[in-house]
Amino acid sequence: MLMGLSINTISGAFMLSKLRLSQQLSTSFGVMIVLMVVLSSVAYVGLNGGYSNFVEYRSLARASNLASTLEANLLSLRINVLNYLKQQSKDDIEQFEQKVKLLHDELAEAKEALSQKESKQLIEKSEAALVIYETAFREIMALYGRRNTVVHDGLDKIGPQMRKNISQLIESSIDMSDFEGLAAATHMQEKLLLGRLFVTKFLVSNQLNDYNRAMDELKQEKMFLTQSKSRFMNENAKNLLFDIEQSGERYLDGVREVQDIITERNRLITEVLNINGQNIAEYLARVKESNQGKTG
Repeated sequence: MLMGLSINTISGAFMLSKLRLSQQLSTSFGVMIVLMVVLSSVAYVGLNGGYSNFVEYRSLARASNLASTLEANLLSLRINVLNYLKQQSKDDIEQFEQKVKLLHDELAEAKEALSQKESKQLIEKSEAALVIYETAFREIMALYGRRNTVVHDGLDKIGPQMRKNISQLIESSIDMSDFEGLAAATHMQEKLLLGRLFVTKFLVSNQLNDYNRAMDELKQEKMFLTQSKSRFMNENAKNLLFDIEQSGERYLDGVREVQDIITERNRLITEVLNINGQNIAEYLARVKESNQGKTG
């Protein structure tokens, strides 16, 4: 076989040698052009593949950075919400407005920038959860407004007026030497003061046991008032008892409303803010892990 190859090579060289010089040069030049085209094609395919890989890597890296930025801003927003729940300051509300808008804008930007279908879907879920989160927070702000109105315009005014009326009832009983009426009015005053004490404690602690103790004391004050109506005969005492009774009903209604507000607020925090905040964090973490895994 080697002998056959040698014969073919010698035959090709012999045939080439029989060509004129110009023909030999043209043939050689043609072969060189073919080789250059082949080499250029190979180089183009290699460079094009490398460029495509670079573009894909840059896109994945950008997606990972976007997810990290979103995670950081979400954490900042959730901390801001926690601060508001503790102190309800105007600064916290202003910061919330700025941060939630920024997060909405960044989610929209990420949705446009990301190319992977899974990542886009996770960003869309994050956007939907953020809308629910924001709505719940605004409802909580409104509940705090209602709570403050009930306390400042209701309880804080009714409670002192009730105490004043009972004090007048005590003074009237002393003036009339009505010792049974005095004892009843004194018990009413004691229960009212204890009830208001635990209402104040409840407004700070929001604990159910403080609420229950406050309601127990106030209901006992109402019971003493009902039992002692027949003991007060003069018109002034009867008018005072009527005012105390009416004020007591409004005070009890106010305390119940505050309890309802706090219960709804706690539900929104537990079932909406906490759940959706955690869901958004998990969605963004999955976007980040997905893109980091492919860049690695």
